[in-house]
Amino acid sequence: LVFSNINASNILLTDLANPTITDSTFTLGIDAYTLGKRSAIDALGAGAGISDPMRISSSTFTGDPDGTCGNSPTGINMINVDNSYISIDGVSITDNGFGVIFKQSSGEIINSVIDVNCAGVNTNGFKQTGSIKHTLTINDNTITTGEAAGITAFDQARISASRNTISGAEEGSGIAIRSSTADLYDNNIGPIGGYNGLWIYGTSEVVAIGNNITNTAKEAVVHGEYHYQDSGWPSLQPSESRLYMENNFIENNTGTCNS
Repeated sequence: LVFSNINASNILLTDLANPTITDSTFTLGIDAYTLGKRSAIDALGAGAGISDPMRISSSTFTGDPDGTCGNSPTGINMINVDNSYISIDGVSITDNGFGVIFKQSSGEIINSVIDVNCAGVNTNGFKQTGSIKHTLTINDNTITTGEAAGITAFDQARISASRNTISGAEEGSGIAIRSSTADLYDNNIGPIGGYNGLWIYGTSEVVAIGNNITNTAKEAVVHGEYHYQDSGWPSLQPSESRLYMENNFIENNTGTCNS
């Protein structure tokens, strides 16, 4: 499939739709007057289950190279996944504001290249089937961002991220975790131009084993709200949080920090 000059999303998936999409070319929806720009793929309640997700593989996504970040961003996510089961394997996402967002969703993004202005892979919340709380897998990707974090896990997200290469983040951190659960194995994080390799706050549970964290502008790892009530720092009320670290390699993090 090849999409170009589409007003709305290239593909909209709802009601447990679980197609396999491969070897395709996508772009953002371009209607700037009524709908505004739209994600290339909108998955809203898609996928028939954790063993039968919708699948996207070996495809190329290009969007708006001028999409901005910040509090009033003009950039949007290339792939929007909400309350869905999805497998993304071997895709390329470039020239866009944001990469992929997973909201209350389960599945995986693997073997992919993401090079965007803002955050690469955003996750919010988790997908639950009965009593099973699913973990989103983020493995073997190369994620380069202009400003924001390569990977985020916010608001009860549950992720496992392994063997990713993350760099950029001129105004953010490599991996940002807020009130979520994350298992981080064998990732290469750096150089990071903004702040930290790992930024962990809120009530989080994090395991970090075998990661390389190099060339960060500030602290390699920040865990907790030690800037609480510091002037100029928007921080949360401190809360209980746990971090287990083992066999990580941290080098050449030379930024000047004040607290």
